[in-house]
Amino acid sequence: MRKIEVTNFAGELKSGGLLSRRTFAFGAVMSLTVPAAPAASGPRVDMPFTSAAVPPTFVPKFKQLADGSWMPDDEAAWLRVEQLSDEFDGASIDRSKWALRYQAGWDHFNDEFQRYRDENVILRAGGLELTAVNQPGLFVDAGKNPDRTLKPRRYTDDTVCPLFHSGMIRSLTPHKYVYEEIMAKLPTGLGVWAAWWGIPVKGPGGAPNLEWDFAEWYDFGPNQWQMEGYNISMHGTQPRQLVWADPCFARKPRLTVPGAPKTYFADGPHRYQRLWLPDDTITYAIDGVPVAMYKFPWLYNNGSTPVGMGTILNLAIGGSTVTKGLANKVDLATKIFRIEYIRAFQKPGCVLGA
Repeated sequence: MRKIEVTNFAGELKSGGLLSRRTFAFGAVMSLTVPAAPAASGPRVDMPFTSAAVPPTFVPKFKQLADGSWMPDDEAAWLRVEQLSDEFDGASIDRSKWALRYQAGWDHFNDEFQRYRDENVILRAGGLELTAVNQPGLFVDAGKNPDRTLKPRRYTDDTVCPLFHSGMIRSLTPHKYVYEEIMAKLPTGLGVWAAWWGIPVKGPGGAPNLEWDFAEWYDFGPNQWQMEGYNISMHGTQPRQLVWADPCFARKPRLTVPGAPKTYFADGPHRYQRLWLPDDTITYAIDGVPVAMYKFPWLYNNGSTPVGMGTILNLAIGGSTVTKGLANKVDLATKIFRIEYIRAFQKPGCVLGA
């Protein structure tokens, strides 16, 4: 893959007769037209929310292995990283690899309704099930009343917000530059907020003031499924550059897929890939099909370099983000975010451990 510097991005899809082409303009740095080409050999999943156009040649490609998983289609000597990989086929979660909180005592973010608990991280039938369970009669607290009793958080109609217990895992081994694949099945129901993301280990710039969201799946209710994923979101001042994205993705501060069908993500497990290379590019793919590529420096707010990233998988429920400002009420049924495996690979010489 050729290293490129991108100053700005624009894209369009043109069709005519038997020929389709995608034209990309990269400011004053480069411009290119990518002709349509036949589909690559091998299986390709029918994803109704992606276009049929072929990505530019500088976007990494992926090859499918005999077991159905995907690897970068290059000549690199990729080495499996056992500290970051798990088939989840044991009797209990491997605590030498995974923490079950963000940090000690830190069991939720923002105004979410769930609190993370060890017992909601379940290994069953050769997979990991992060399980969100409503706690009848309990509510989400929003601080304390003057008499020191807990103050319930409330929906806009003044009813109390229900409490859930749920599960999350965070890798204990920080890393930098990695190829990761997860195979996962998503839950549905208003208020679901499943995520695959990463934050740095604590360092001179503080933590977490840098965040990568590899994929976030929100469910806003009936006929309103949004995959707000395949983006890089950060808390900090470092610039990010969108190098390329499939034309179907809405270009907002975060890449989204408006109206992506719930059935695609929830009816069966799919494989999701992220490829983070030493040239500071990161490419995202679904079932081996590239959907977006960014260039992003891995730096703290103060410009110092973190030692590495910790990978997180979690199932959040509720909060103002997925309930339209606490106006919509979450589905109280039990939700399961099932991950069949997570597999990580690195090239020799990449950062691992701290």
